[in-house]
Amino acid sequence: MGQANPPSPLAPFIAKLERRCPLAPDDREALLALTPSVQRHDAGRYVVRAGEQNLSFMVLLSGYVHRHRVLANGSRQIVAVHLAGDLLILPHTAMRRTTESLQALTPVKVAEVAAASMIALSRERPAIAEALLLESIADASIFREWVINLGRRDARTRTAHLLCELGTRSAESDLGNRTTFRLPLTQEQLADVLGLTSVHVNRTLRGMKSSGLIDYGNGWVSVPDWTRLRKEADFDDGYLCLDPA
Repeated sequence: MGQANPPSPLAPFIAKLERRCPLAPDDREALLALTPSVQRHDAGRYVVRAGEQNLSFMVLLSGYVHRHRVLANGSRQIVAVHLAGDLLILPHTAMRRTTESLQALTPVKVAEVAAASMIALSRERPAIAEALLLESIADASIFREWVINLGRRDARTRTAHLLCELGTRSAESDLGNRTTFRLPLTQEQLADVLGLTSVHVNRTLRGMKSSGLIDYGNGWVSVPDWTRLRKEADFDDGYLCLDPA
């Protein structure tokens, strides 16, 4: 009796797609039939550098990655934090030079599929194209909320909002739950997410901890009262597009 084929490394990502856009069995099988290469990167290593031309569709299989731009004056703005199951590079954008860098926050595994193969599959199977479109719409929605967070919320509120988002996304990706989740960002990296100084981030976290809003240490966050944190953050998870399409 022959051995069963090992599960596709894309299976968790396909399951995530289907939470937003159910796929027909033949569409699901077409995705599972792809043969991605799996690349491993240590913490701190670049997955993709700004200016590079990347020809692969990329999915984060494990670990955490941040997306950032470095300005001419050397300052850095982190514009996204990616968790396992997230799209890193879409098939059509893979054919152009990247404008941001993707850097591993922790040891990561990344699945890569030739962009041309994904583009062809999307053209042949509209349901797959729709599922990828909905995933990209969710990414754009998160990006818009980050702009609002930076532009219109004070330091404590924007910090609380980021923690609410990461807790909710961690629960959705089975990486913890919204009241106990990993935060693999240094205070310097948090500053580059939140548009603050490291000193301001440190003061804000200490204030939130002393008031019992969060407990924070060793790269983990614990939330004693989710409702209270959510109110502090003015957090509504609708922008995460978690409801089925």
